[in-house]
Amino acid sequence: MTASYSGQYTCQAVSEMGTTDKSFSINVTGKLIKVFYIDSHELVVRASCPVLDVPGVPGRPTVTSYHTDAVDSITISWTPPEHCGHCEIQGYSIDCSIGE
Repeated sequence: MTASYSGQYTCQAVSEMGTTDKSFSINVTGKLIKVFYIDSHELVVRASCPVLDVPGVPGRPTVTSYHTDAVDSITISWTPPEHCGHCEIQGYSIDCSIGE
């Protein structure tokens, strides 16, 4: 979600008994979304939540072990990214390219 989503919104409920609506504002600044409205001249903040984003880059990989026994194997480790995008990291993908 970007700052272009900031603005005034109106939600309207319609039934056979009539209609009612409520106006509210959404303000997207940086990495934070705020939803608020004015009720009886009082500012009410209904939600303040982080903007979901892609995670940052993990730390530099470090080779922790290397074996050339029956099967070549290598063990690497790294630190998780400092910024996770406000979501749980589900896994990592590792590509391997054998040099000539």
